[in-house]
Amino acid sequence: MITGFRSSLISHLTVQGRTQSPETFEDLLDRSNWKWGIDSWLMGGMPKEYFTRHTDPVVQEINGKMEPVTTAGGLQKVKEGSYSFFSAKYHITVIIDSKYTNSYGQTPFYISKRGIKVLAAFGWSFRKGAPYYQRFQQLLSRLKDTGIAHYWIEDVLARRVRENRAAALLDTRTILG
Repeated sequence: MITGFRSSLISHLTVQGRTQSPETFEDLLDRSNWKWGIDSWLMGGMPKEYFTRHTDPVVQEINGKMEPVTTAGGLQKVKEGSYSFFSAKYHITVIIDSKYTNSYGQTPFYISKRGIKVLAAFGWSFRKGAPYYQRFQQLLSRLKDTGIAHYWIEDVLARRVRENRAAALLDTRTILG
C-alpha cells in the first residue's frame, strides 16, 4: 500500500500538466504575448481575400497582427512557444508527419480541429447538357457519404509521408556513404 501511494505521489509531482491549445481566433486574442503567422505562399490567394475582406472584428484583428513566414520559420516559432502558425491542413500535416513525428506518432505540434474553410468547393467541368452529369453527382455524393473519400485522402497523405521519409533516409545515406 505504501509503494502504491509513493508511486502515485511521485507521478503527480513529476508529470507536468498541459495547457489547453488555442482552437479559435478568440482563443488567440485572449492570450497575452501570443503571436501568429501564416505560410507566406498562402497570402497570394483565397486566404488573403478571407482575412482582408472579412467583416468580423476578430478576424480583422487577427489579420492586423498576422506576419507572413516560411513553413520552416513558422514551425520553429511554434516550437519556441507562444506562437500559432496558419497553413493549409493537408500541406502542414504532411510536413509535420514527414519531418517532426517519430515512429510512435509523437510530435511537438498540435493541429487545431476547428480550422477555417477558405475554399468553397472544388469543381468539375462538363459541357452544358452532358447526359451523365446527374449520375456523376450521385456517385460523388455516395462516395462522400460512405467515407471512402476521407479514407482516400488519408491514404494519399500517408503514402506521401512514407515517400518523404524514404527520400530523407536515402539523402542521409548518400551524404554518409
